[in-house]
Amino acid sequence: MPHYPLLDRFTAPARAHCALWRTLIGLIAIVVIYGLGASILVGTSLAHTSGLARMFRLQEIAKGSSPFGVAVLLGSFLPLVAGVMIVTQYLCKRTPRSLLGKGTGSDFRRAFWPLLALTIILAWFTSMAPDVGHSTALSAALPWWPLIIPLVFLQIGAEEVLFRGYLMQQLGAWSGNNLWITMGLPSLLFGALHYDGTTFGAMSFWPVVWAAFYGLLAADLTARTGNLGAALAFHFVNNLSAILLISYYGHLDGISLFSVVANLQDFNTIAPLMLVDGASITVSWLLIRLSLRV
Repeated sequence: MPHYPLLDRFTAPARAHCALWRTLIGLIAIVVIYGLGASILVGTSLAHTSGLARMFRLQEIAKGSSPFGVAVLLGSFLPLVAGVMIVTQYLCKRTPRSLLGKGTGSDFRRAFWPLLALTIILAWFTSMAPDVGHSTALSAALPWWPLIIPLVFLQIGAEEVLFRGYLMQQLGAWSGNNLWITMGLPSLLFGALHYDGTTFGAMSFWPVVWAAFYGLLAADLTARTGNLGAALAFHFVNNLSAILLISYYGHLDGISLFSVVANLQDFNTIAPLMLVDGASITVSWLLIRLSLRV
């Protein structure tokens, strides 16, 4: 197994209050705060609609099928950030800043730009594939970018402080940094939450496996660097690409420049797509390691 000398430093802030019961109660509280807060935010965004218009707006949000829907969906992650911060401060009795680890900003900047350049190049080549078509015109998408880009960072930041921050630190401190528990359990949970029977049908295990693998790579970067900077850059660039550049048709494609037209419930279609995506994120993970020399 890999050796992670900085993992102990990363999980150390959680050591004083790392009892498993405390971590689980905290996770339940985070879910409740997130659920209530997201419901309020979505409800507020629909305050001036009713009837069929309200139903269509809800579908836009659920599928991310319009710029408005994407914006509200991403914004609904704000209560998740709030929940993690509240639980960390008052139940785990430590500052929310401790979730980030030392050197987060520096590692984020060093990882972000090379990864963004690689992703743009890959997206350009992908856009020429026969099953990829134009989706949203650049002139229509561009005015939304100043709003959507910070919201993408909010969304990925919420997931990172929960899975690679709160859970990795709490479970790592509790287990003595046992890697199966510290990195494995949060990654499995991250994968399970990407189950989408509506979109993928019987093929729903593919995005679960993909997301769990992605979670392991992000956890590896966190353990190697002792902070969330690399994982934040990894997640941010991946989701910027998936939301702004190339999306799957009918799935978070409300503002993307291109969309992949594919039957996501067919094994022969989705298996190659997920394998290519898996190879792509592996290359991105390696680039980050080279950029940070970890």
